[in-house]
Amino acid sequence: MNTTGYPGRLKAEIVRQAILTGDRAEALAARYLLPPELVSDWLRIAADSVPRLFTEPAATGPAPTRHAERNFRVLFETSSDAIMLLTGAGFFDCNPSTLAIYGLDSVDEFIRLHPSDLSPPVQPDGRASFDAANEHIARAMQTGSDHFEWMHRRRNGEDFEADVLLSCFLESGQPILQATVRDISLMKRLQRELAASHDELARAHEAVERQNRELARQCMTDQLTGLANRRKLEEVIETECRIAQRHHHPVATILADLDHFKRVNDTFGHQCGDDVLRQVAALLQRTVRETDVVGRWGGEEFMIVCRSTGPDQARSLADRLRCAVQQHPFDRPGSATCSFGVAAFNRARGIGAMIREADDALYEAKAAGRNRVVVSRSSPDSCADIAATRLPPSAAGGETRLDLEREIL
Repeated sequence: MNTTGYPGRLKAEIVRQAILTGDRAEALAARYLLPPELVSDWLRIAADSVPRLFTEPAATGPAPTRHAERNFRVLFETSSDAIMLLTGAGFFDCNPSTLAIYGLDSVDEFIRLHPSDLSPPVQPDGRASFDAANEHIARAMQTGSDHFEWMHRRRNGEDFEADVLLSCFLESGQPILQATVRDISLMKRLQRELAASHDELARAHEAVERQNRELARQCMTDQLTGLANRRKLEEVIETECRIAQRHHHPVATILADLDHFKRVNDTFGHQCGDDVLRQVAALLQRTVRETDVVGRWGGEEFMIVCRSTGPDQARSLADRLRCAVQQHPFDRPGSATCSFGVAAFNRARGIGAMIREADDALYEAKAAGRNRVVVSRSSPDSCADIAATRLPPSAAGGETRLDLEREIL
């Protein structure tokens, strides 16, 4: 009788009912509308596959033993996991799921195999399957159990990952090894796909973070000079003044403006003017201290925010910056100078007042002849301006603020 073509679950259910109820093949065949000969073959095959050591004592043993044996037989026959039994001589039994998982036709075919025959020649970790299988068997025999993952191979050549539990017990003084094999290839594939998705998501997130950081940098950076732009400078000023107010630290600002910059643009063109701005920006950046923040305030104006710095220190720094610009050889127009206004933060007057005072000091430097540093008179310890040259009295105050604004514009 051909027993193939029927679902394995149907066979297992009929075997389970036979074990639990004791019904004969004819009664089970009538219940499930199957040929009696077919059901008889299934029950015979199931009976042959149950190990003798669990069936022989069943007829004469005490009731608890028979009950335990019956439970084992049900679990053995109906388990969806492959369950196989072996001794040192090799396999001697397996359940129906073992045949289904490995694609084998019969228990006789199975018991002729070595455990390594159910595997590819080499495991993913590089060990020979034959040697590794013997190592796991020996460990389970010595310690009582061994739990590991293993690469198995079906009869059609398909490899699959499995979770293997080896359990050792004694029967009449003889060690018996039970191997329970669960196909976890689908779970492993899903785990790998999930891990790959996580990696891809992490890379995408990192790319977005890099893009956001770049956008944030661009939003805070002057495109022409590469310095901090006005928005960034305002953030820095607000932060530093808040810290200064809390901890009573001094903060000063320096405003720098290129002298006669309009003439440079009118005479040599805006491209030359842009190049001068870039060179001045680089000079300022190289000359300031590490704790200072230099940026482009707008047009040809630059600002330096000086942390933990009083007006005298800021004036000295401004003069170093003035000298650096004055001594730098520009291709065109050949030379350039800057005027500087310095103001210190006062808790009572606030941030806006400090910026206005630095701006007023800058215009004083312009009106006093340019190429000089003026400290706001509102800043403590302010003193006379620092100039490169002394101009005649007639030239010192010859320009009004309005004249200077017109020239700058």
